[in-house]
Amino acid sequence: MQSDRDAIERNYLLIIKVLTFIGVPLLFALSIFAKPTTELFFSAKYVEAAPYVSILCFWGIFALIGNPAGNLVVATGRTDLEFKWTIVRFICVPISVYIASFFSPIAIAYSQVILQLIFFFIYWRMMIYATAKISLSHYIGSIAPSVICALIAAIPAFFYHHYLDLNIWVDLVGGCFIFAVVYMIVAWFINRQMFDFFIDIVKTVVHRKNK
Repeated sequence: MQSDRDAIERNYLLIIKVLTFIGVPLLFALSIFAKPTTELFFSAKYVEAAPYVSILCFWGIFALIGNPAGNLVVATGRTDLEFKWTIVRFICVPISVYIASFFSPIAIAYSQVILQLIFFFIYWRMMIYATAKISLSHYIGSIAPSVICALIAAIPAFFYHHYLDLNIWVDLVGGCFIFAVVYMIVAWFINRQMFDFFIDIVKTVVHRKNK
């Protein structure tokens, strides 16, 4: 597709939509239920790490969104941009960590999320637009539906987790169930394209098996 910019944009944005449809709600849910998740998987003595897990989930969302661009620069033959981007990160990340370290360890986690938010726009201009000419509105538009659905689903899950004094298993399983149900219902109306996409994949797989 190197010579077909429209095909590159269409397929790249589809990858972003699929990744965010699956990854964003998982990271939102983990952020809300970081404490019971940390306690169940690593024991109660590691529960103090939960706030860091919760914050860094949002760092993970930005990392998830930016990850496919590596394939994009290779496909378009602009691997030099990846090298330049590495230099930018190499300079900015240590500086932000150093400055935040004067405040508190939790400030370091927040600083990385804020830096990733700033990087989101720089990365788009430096990598995405430079290689595929994908506009910022189209780029954000491919991400926004999943983020909106996850935000809406997070509201009842947040209240369930924070205002009900429940057993750790009931808290985690019940809360994640509520989150998942609300997310899927909202996505059915806001992000229906992804349902159609996965239905088509299932149909294709079934059709090939029946041949």
